[in-house]
Amino acid sequence: MKIIAIVIAATLLTACATAPVRYAAATPVSQSNLLEGYGNYSKPSVGYSRVIVVRDSGMLGAASPAKLSIDGVAIAKLWSSERLELYLPPSTYIFAVEPSPRLMGALVETTYEIKPGKSYGFRISIDAGSAFSFQQSTQLQ
Repeated sequence: MKIIAIVIAATLLTACATAPVRYAAATPVSQSNLLEGYGNYSKPSVGYSRVIVVRDSGMLGAASPAKLSIDGVAIAKLWSSERLELYLPPSTYIFAVEPSPRLMGALVETTYEIKPGKSYGFRISIDAGSAFSFQQSTQLQ
């Protein structure tokens, strides 16, 4: 009986985990979830870098979107398995992710240097403490 309980508990925990989603398999963020800052980074330009953000799939945290901000300006709300493509001029940026609405969970901020003419992939996932996480990833292509 104890073994059955352990197997059931492990299955439930695994079912709640998030998993990376490849860019091609992710759905674009809907127009209604693009926020005021999106227009600043929506068009490619010479010397800019392509930045791809993909939110993981999975049940954990799926009840609310993750709001992505750059340098304190809201860019988009991403639901599970959604993607966003941005074009940023070279600089150092503070990327922030938080649940929207922020009833529970904390704002998570991470600084990245974006170099000219490169492509960057980032994923939004849920960490072991049920908080959003934002990190660079090779899992998207």
